[in-house]
Amino acid sequence: MNFSASGTVKGEERPHTNSMALLVLFVLVVLGAAPQAPVEAAAINAAKNAVAQDIDKTLPRMTFEAWVRGLVGAQAALKWSTNDCGEQTGNPTLDRGRDFPICAEVQVAVAGGRQLSLSLMVGSTSRGLTVGPPKFRQGNISGPKGSRMIWIEKLSDVPKRIGPRG
Repeated sequence: MNFSASGTVKGEERPHTNSMALLVLFVLVVLGAAPQAPVEAAAINAAKNAVAQDIDKTLPRMTFEAWVRGLVGAQAALKWSTNDCGEQTGNPTLDRGRDFPICAEVQVAVAGGRQLSLSLMVGSTSRGLTVGPPKFRQGNISGPKGSRMIWIEKLSDVPKRIGPRG
């Protein structure tokens, strides 16, 4: 018999090796699908539940999420995420110590193979979530490769920029 450095017979596996590998794989899959961190979830909920009219006075008095759904249809898949509103430079020396904004962003497919993206600033990394309504930070509609991006200056511009549903 030939023994390996681990003390097992060469060609034989330890009985727990496969089980351990499966356990590690399971943990990695579960962690990868872990729910959002509490701050991220709170930021997204703040954006979803904000009254659209409090963000842009010309919008109806309904939640921001309901307003977006009214534009794109109830069946459209809204993808929510958080980010730094595009503020980080990528240079640790310049970014060190800065208080970055926290944006909740919603992305959704619209007619013509385009993607609508709207960001609301809901707080900052140092101060946490803001009390009161979020502020519209930025929006755009990107199209198929080769098309130009359309920037949205205010939320009330979105309906005419995306056009009719379908």
